Amino acid sequence: EAGKRAEEQMFLFTNGVNTHKGMIFSLGLLCGCAGYLLGQRPGQDLSGEEICLLASEMCQGICDRDFSGLNQKKQLTKGEQMYRNYGYKGVRGVAESGYEIVRTVSLPVYTKLRSMDIPQNDALVHTLLYLIKNTEDTNIVSRHDRETALYAKEYAGIVLKEGGMLSEKGRHMTYQMDDDFIDRYISPGGCADLLAVTHFLYKINQM
Repeated sequence: EAGKRAEEQMFLFTNGVNTHKGMIFSLGLLCGCAGYLLGQRPGQDLSGEEICLLASEMCQGICDRDFSGLNQKKQLTKGEQMYRNYGYKGVRGVAESGYEIVRTVSLPVYTKLRSMDIPQNDALVHTLLYLIKNTEDTNIVSRHDRETALYAKEYAGIVLKEGGMLSEKGRHMTYQMDDDFIDRYISPGGCADLLAVTHFLYKINQM
């Protein structure tokens, strides 16, 4: 119910445009899991890993339930369209996996960078490159096509190969990539949501 209220507020401020629905879902789910675990054992430390695994347990079967009978529906959401057209499970699949991409890719990268005293913004940008490279971003696909999503993944891989935000050349290429994405209207919104999840779980682990 809290998530539904947040979504209503979002649509009120954006004149009905979905700008943060995936973010509301992911952070709402993970905050709920964290609150549940704290309630089960007050005063004990939490870890991002156990929060994600609880989220996975809670979300088992969500894709099968939500994506069944799509051929009978007259109006599909963006997520439903991505599943029907390409088989992409989007944020539902990520949640059902226990945010595996975050646990195995982005969180380890971000944690290492922060331990090296890399500035937070640089660490976030560098981690975002890893997410773009390794994620099927349905926001890019829905606004463009699979070829554009592949272009984004390959571009991020090239920038990382040159050092990303950790080298002068890579940093310059990151800025060029940003300008290119703006010109092409490429918005890796799904990856941006996962980046926020990454930072959230990092802060949990630092508590």
